[in-house]
Amino acid sequence: MKERGTSGVRVRRGLHGWRSRALVAALACLTPSCVLTLDPVGAPAVQRPTFSSSTATTPHEGLSLEMGADLGPSARLGVPTTFRWGAGPDTELTLGGLLHQRAADGASGMGDLEVGTRHRLRAPDEDTPGWAWGWLARLPVASTSSGLGSGEVDFQFSLSRDHLRGVSTVTWYYQLDFLGEPAGEGTDLLHLASWTLSRPLSGPWGLTAEVAGSLAPERDLSAGWLLLSTNLQIDPWTLLDIGVRLGVDDAEDWAALIGFGRSLGRLRVP
Repeated sequence: MKERGTSGVRVRRGLHGWRSRALVAALACLTPSCVLTLDPVGAPAVQRPTFSSSTATTPHEGLSLEMGADLGPSARLGVPTTFRWGAGPDTELTLGGLLHQRAADGASGMGDLEVGTRHRLRAPDEDTPGWAWGWLARLPVASTSSGLGSGEVDFQFSLSRDHLRGVSTVTWYYQLDFLGEPAGEGTDLLHLASWTLSRPLSGPWGLTAEVAGSLAPERDLSAGWLLLSTNLQIDPWTLLDIGVRLGVDDAEDWAALIGFGRSLGRLRVP
């Protein structure tokens, strides 16, 4: 891939400022018309710390927060943060990204903004699998000069399939990313597939295991991961998780993960 010239960086910075001002203005207009209450709406559909997403979606009008820390070699750090809102009985909207990131070379700042939606086509039962699809747009607000963002708009489409196996849930997941080429010469594809097992343990404890792999042919990148994580149900509205992710090929060797998912209440939007 060709490196972006300095003139392109200056243009992107201008666009970043415009997007930030537009986002703040939109939130300012939306906030007075929305009502957030502490009414119970059901447990949050927590989708971290795996690459995959299950077919579960946030309860209708429920607002939840997922947040964590992802620590890797050379003091690399990411703070993934996602808000999920139940726009319907089987549909959720998401807003998030890396609230903060620190690269291995020491550069730090916020990541790109991610906006998306997920829809469950059917819930799984003992006889038939559940299905869900989703899409996500990654908007370039991270610094390109520090190497924290590409300065390009990326799109992501995903398909999830859940199988119930006794008390366990097996999730097959596929994701296709359309990555903006920093040199401005088209789009690169990234394929990601995973197999995930989730099952309860004794009491409030649970276990998640995931095997995942990705391939980006145009960028000559391939990676594989093994994730092992345990979670703790603090109360009906809060789920903590802690785990480790091991990588091969172009993936980093390891990452330590810790985070939580929390229901914030009911958000009514006129």
